[in-house]
Amino acid sequence: MNKKAIIGIGTCLLTLGAASMVSAGGSWSESLTFDVKGVNSSTVGNWDTQSKNKVTDDAQASFHSIARSSWSGMDGRVVNSDGVSRSSWARNLDPGITVDVDTTASNGYAYVPEISSDITQIGTDSISFKWSPDNPD
Repeated sequence: MNKKAIIGIGTCLLTLGAASMVSAGGSWSESLTFDVKGVNSSTVGNWDTQSKNKVTDDAQASFHSIARSSWSGMDGRVVNSDGVSRSSWARNLDPGITVDVDTTASNGYAYVPEISSDITQIGTDSISFKWSPDNPD
């Protein structure tokens, strides 16, 4: 092999390696809408349609609120298949805001979001949001 071929192959390998590092990060879920009863109730995501695998070793998860019908705050966290919390609560998911939280979720495992209403919330309200068991930003 000549020197130009070796340099060309090396450049290709470096480019592919850099591309795989960029795509290896977490990503947002599709936009979800949960209806949540008031007085500190919660709604847990559907495992068939709303679960996401954690793909990084980050110790952070993220929630991004798009809209909500309640005047009081809603909170979100990551839970595992046993319903056990794997993150702290992302507090006060105000529309347009992204909240990052600490997580103990493990790379390679699936998780779902849990959304909780505020204790002062009365009736059922909805929230539209995206979430990730990783930090996609």
